[in-house]
Amino acid sequence: MVGPDASASSGTYVDRVAVSWLGPITGYYYRVYRATSSSSSQAQPLSAWQTARSYNDFTAEPGVSYYYWVKISINSAGDYPSAFGRGARGVRALDCNNNGVPDQNDPNSDGDVVPDDCDLCPNTVPGSPVDANGCPPLIPGDFDRDGDVDQADYDLFASCAGGPGLPAAAGCETADFDSDNDVDQTDFAAFQRCYGGENVPADPDCGN
Repeated sequence: MVGPDASASSGTYVDRVAVSWLGPITGYYYRVYRATSSSSSQAQPLSAWQTARSYNDFTAEPGVSYYYWVKISINSAGDYPSAFGRGARGVRALDCNNNGVPDQNDPNSDGDVVPDDCDLCPNTVPGSPVDANGCPPLIPGDFDRDGDVDQADYDLFASCAGGPGLPAAAGCETADFDSDNDVDQTDFAAFQRCYGGENVPADPDCGN
C-alpha cells in the first residue's frame, strides 16, 4: 500500500504551511511527515495518526523550504503503515513587517525580494543582488547604495576630490578608496574602474 500524494502551500500563508491530500473519507488514518530535504529517508513524523485529510504546519520557519509526505494506516495506532506517497514542497511566507500579508504581496517599488516597508535600500537597480535588508553589496563608488555607479555617484565624488595630500572633507571618507586620507587621482582611477552607468549593476570587486 502506498500513501496518498501530498500537496503543500508555498508562500500562501504567513503563519503556516497547509498540507492536504486525497484519500478515502472513512476507514483509514493518515500521518504527515516532514524533512528539510527532498529525500523521504530524512522525513520525521509531524502529526499523530488522524482521519482528517489536511494538516496545518504552524511550526515551519518562514522562508524555509520543507518537504512533506503522507502515510496511510488502518487504525489510530498506525498498524500496517503504507509506504510514502509522493511528496510536496511547502514554504511558510515571509512577513517582515508583521502585517499578515506575505512579503511578495506587499508594495515593492524596486522589484527586489524585500518589500518597501522593510527595504533599507529602496532604490536598488534591477538585477542587483540584495541582502535580507534589500541592500546591494558594498561597491566602491556606489555612494547612494543602489547597486550601480553612475552620474549621481560621480557628482558626489567630484565634490569630494581635492588632490594628493589634501585631507578629505568630512563625509568624503568613502571616496578615499586607498585610505590615505585624501581624494586624488588614484581614487579617481578606482572610481573609473567601477563606473558603469545608470541601472547597470556594478561588480563589488570593481575597485581592485
